[in-house]
Amino acid sequence: MPNLPTFTELQQFLSVAPPSYRGSPQNSNEIAHAALQSLRDSGDESFLFLRTILELQQECQGQKNEEVLFHCIIGLRQVILRRWSALSKELLEMIRDYLLQFANETTNPRTVKVACYATVASFWKRQWKEGFPCAVPLQSREQSLVEAMKSTRPVQLSGEEELFKYIELLLQPQSSALTEGCLFLSVLTGEFRGKSSVQYYLPLEFHKRAHSSFEREGWLDKSMSLCMGALSYVMSNNDLSSDFLTVVQLAIDVISWEFGTDAWESGIPVSTGKTLLRLPQTWRIFLIRPDFCGAVFHAHEKFFRKHLQLSHSLRQLLLLMASVSGPIFDQKDEQIAYATYLLDGTRALLSLSTASDIQEESILLDSLSIFSRLVANFKVAILVKLPNFPLLLSAAGKTGTALLQANVHECESVQGDIESMEHREWREDALSIILEGCVSLSEDPWLLYSGDDELRKVAQSALASTLCPLYNAFLSCRIKMARLEELHSMTELDEVREEISAVALTEEMTGVASLGRLSLTASLDNLLGLMRPVFEKLKNLWESTSVSEMNAETCALLEEARLLTLSLGHLLTDDNEGETPVIPDLITISCQSDTNLANNIATSVQLIMALAQLQAQKISWNPRDTMLSPLLAATFLWFLNRWAPAYILPVDIGSSDGNPSNILAIWREEGNAKQALEFCATLCLHYQCYWPLENQVQEKVSKLLLQLVKRGGIMRSFLLDSTSFQQMATLHCLTAGMRHGSPLPELEHQIKTYASGFPVNMVKGYQRLPYRDRAQVLALLLMVSSLRDDSNPTASAIFNRSLESIHFPFKQLVAALEGKRINPSDVNAKEMASLCVAMYGGVSRSSELEDPMKIVHFMTNALPHLSDLMNFYAKDLTICESLLEMFRDYAERFVVMLDKPQSLALFRSAENLLQMYSSNHCASRVIVRPATSSTEAAVEEEQNYTDVLCAIQLLIHLGTKEFLDLCSTTHDGVESKDVTDVIFFGLQQIIPLMSQGLLQYPSLCMHYFSLVSFMIETYPDKVCVLPFELFDSLLESLLFGMSHLDTTIAKSSLQGISCIAKEQLQAQVLNTHLANHPNILDKCSHRLLHEVVFQSAVWDRLEASGMALLPLAAVDVNRFVAVVSGLAKQLPTEQQPRLLKTFEILIQPEVLGKITTGGYEGRMNRLKFKKNFELFVKEIHSFLVLL
Repeated sequence: MPNLPTFTELQQFLSVAPPSYRGSPQNSNEIAHAALQSLRDSGDESFLFLRTILELQQECQGQKNEEVLFHCIIGLRQVILRRWSALSKELLEMIRDYLLQFANETTNPRTVKVACYATVASFWKRQWKEGFPCAVPLQSREQSLVEAMKSTRPVQLSGEEELFKYIELLLQPQSSALTEGCLFLSVLTGEFRGKSSVQYYLPLEFHKRAHSSFEREGWLDKSMSLCMGALSYVMSNNDLSSDFLTVVQLAIDVISWEFGTDAWESGIPVSTGKTLLRLPQTWRIFLIRPDFCGAVFHAHEKFFRKHLQLSHSLRQLLLLMASVSGPIFDQKDEQIAYATYLLDGTRALLSLSTASDIQEESILLDSLSIFSRLVANFKVAILVKLPNFPLLLSAAGKTGTALLQANVHECESVQGDIESMEHREWREDALSIILEGCVSLSEDPWLLYSGDDELRKVAQSALASTLCPLYNAFLSCRIKMARLEELHSMTELDEVREEISAVALTEEMTGVASLGRLSLTASLDNLLGLMRPVFEKLKNLWESTSVSEMNAETCALLEEARLLTLSLGHLLTDDNEGETPVIPDLITISCQSDTNLANNIATSVQLIMALAQLQAQKISWNPRDTMLSPLLAATFLWFLNRWAPAYILPVDIGSSDGNPSNILAIWREEGNAKQALEFCATLCLHYQCYWPLENQVQEKVSKLLLQLVKRGGIMRSFLLDSTSFQQMATLHCLTAGMRHGSPLPELEHQIKTYASGFPVNMVKGYQRLPYRDRAQVLALLLMVSSLRDDSNPTASAIFNRSLESIHFPFKQLVAALEGKRINPSDVNAKEMASLCVAMYGGVSRSSELEDPMKIVHFMTNALPHLSDLMNFYAKDLTICESLLEMFRDYAERFVVMLDKPQSLALFRSAENLLQMYSSNHCASRVIVRPATSSTEAAVEEEQNYTDVLCAIQLLIHLGTKEFLDLCSTTHDGVESKDVTDVIFFGLQQIIPLMSQGLLQYPSLCMHYFSLVSFMIETYPDKVCVLPFELFDSLLESLLFGMSHLDTTIAKSSLQGISCIAKEQLQAQVLNTHLANHPNILDKCSHRLLHEVVFQSAVWDRLEASGMALLPLAAVDVNRFVAVVSGLAKQLPTEQQPRLLKTFEILIQPEVLGKITTGGYEGRMNRLKFKKNFELFVKEIHSFLVLL
């Protein structure tokens, strides 16, 4: 082995652990890496990295020491970029050119070449706009290194022009260095894109300028020209060589350039994840060419069996070509022609990828991705004009069907064990891609609302004939696989995986349904064909007396029925939550052209109702029958919750083009509407009485009834006429004052006295409903029966009886407690208190009432007695939290309509409630959040503090009363003091609890800052005179919030700090606190600058930060200057003058002196500061934020 003194020196250095090393002294690899990092961090003053590279090259030892050479090159890059300003121009240029020459040596391994190119590219980027250091002389040691590098005769490049001439030389046809040239250009463009991990120790602005310069000064266009020239050469040469793959990858890198500065918008170089490419028009001469498209497809067809990596890269290039959009197309005809070539090639590619002798899954996934991108880009309006568009759709549909059938066959081979299916995962990925593309076509608004009628019909026909069979395949195959899984699989998923699976199923069914609606008649016929035999089997099973135990066959049958119900629900309805429920447009339009379709829809709904009715009947006979499924019941209710509000008494939003659709007429007819509503009410009543403890069923029951009630008007009138709804009201009145533990004789006495002949088992079941569900039923009863007049005796009777049934038990409880006839700690007394509070909570949650003042009068009388319950149950957090929830809900829904006496009753009761709550649950409460916890654990932990959240929300709703009264045209509102006394009392109890640990919980944090910001902005004078301990805790929470990830929280915190500083400027209200704690505002200024303004997070809270900084500086300019000087001293010496100068420009005395001035002058000065602050932040980020 030749003598290598420098290499030996490096080895010796790497064998000694640095002082900072804390690992095992026996682990030589760890020691070597730690020593290597130590050498990088030290700046390598002796140029050990560079000397090692030179020595290994001269002695031709590079291949034998590839890893050492790689680390030396990377280390050299790091130390040179760090020391750039201290090194001479001659040395920097020589290292750059030497490494470029060294990389082009054919004997070097690829890893070494890439490391060299990355280093050279980073040096070029570093000098691109910044240039080289001025007047830095060449040191003697550096001189010897320069001479050593010159002896290798590197190419010497003096500027960007020469650099690209050199690259052009490398990329000449038949050049022996074509691969090296492509690799270097790829690395170079990647460096300017901002996608490398190289650390430059420069501000963000440097990277933005380099990106912009490379793009706008023509170097990106030059790169595109060079790469396309090389690509044309290798494709015309038709030679499978390493050049081909490298050139294709270069083309991918250049075409996927992100134009503008999007890559740096978030402060770090990240991909924007865009799917479509808006390329410049100058690139059209390279890309918008039929011969080029054909050549790429031809090359792929030729080489895909011989070179998998090359074929994959070619498909990635085709994916980018399918993504081209925007101004690169001059005319619509040109776009159509381009799409034609892509479509024909994609169709051939799909045929190729599904050939029986092709087993490579990546080919199919890539081909489908191209298909999906193609249809997402060009849309139906263009694709329908292409002659082979139906053939492409057919190919995609057949591919999807084949994948689904293959999954079924494999599932059968593994006997339903889904986890054992070897190819299921990639097939599911492929199906997701197909579905994504097909859904983008089927949901294109052009199909319904625009374009030429004839052309639109052609498109609808093509899509329906090709994609509807895919819908049928999805449906049948998914149901077969679910059946197989239930028959053979004995394992159950955990809760998290079940939830993920349910979400995935919902997303897929939503997408698949959009395909089915393209040919609704055929899809519904197919679905009915699947439903009838399954439902008939299930009906026979339930009616049979020979089978009484659950088995695999029964489980499979129940799962089939559940999936078919879900499928029908997604096909016929949309998720209308939060919107007016309507029948989907496409269904309304389809029913106009097919007179039998509406009848088929009615038939399918009747099938669901018949099966749900049968199960409900079986439940009433034997609720414990194991053959009955609560999950299926919840699915029936889910279907009705989506169907009933939309189809019963439907809303016509004009989608029928003026022609009445028979689907709108079916359940608009009074008899049919009442019958459907009666069914819904009866089904809900059965579930309430016979399955009261099935939580998921009761949740769906409440949701369905609420959706129907919210339709209002005639829907409520029909519900009042419903026998089952009236029975529901009777059940409420019978059980409103009955605990879960009430004895049976008491129950029978109630029935005999108030509802003779009512089935006892129904009352017993309803009585077992959780109190919150019974309260929800009460809220619904009140919403339906609250009418402005007494013209409907049924409504008046239900309303009055519903309220009386909770008033008298509560009155008796209060009298017994106050008369000391019962012990408050008695279990039955506690349960009765919980029941009464829950019932009043139901009253508080009733909303959208026709005459809400009836509730207001009732609750105003009850509020003092409800808050007085705290005299007996203040230590019981469960009852206390229920009371807080009840007061919160009442304030949220009714505070807007309260007059002065009613408002005072609410405020005084709330004050009493909060006083008792705080003395028992706030003063001595210690809140500690675990340092590390999972997301699920954090959510569960947050539930422990819902009482705090309720208290905060109650204060927020109470605080809106004064604002509402100020906006009112009447003058009978409450006094400001009545509002503020209650809110500030509550706020003083909450503030000590709001540690940073508790502020980590999202809901608590959001509501707390909503309350605090409102109070500070509205009553800054009162906030500033809080006791210092409370004021300091409040200020600490604001300082925590200003750097919060949630911008709403951050802005409200900054606004709060600004209000406090302004109040001090105007009224000197903080003088008492400042006399004892003079650093209060200094702390705010310091942390605002250090934690917000100097951080990249400032950009989404820029204006709020400036408006907080301005009054803080104006309060005491001298102290603010001292804060800035302290921050400057923490910076490197060369940056300190620049920071101080920027502050000097920002903080102008004439602006500070007028910030509290009103009118035009004050506004103009604040606008001036706002503009200056934005420039200030840009300036400091140009030299403080290093990347």
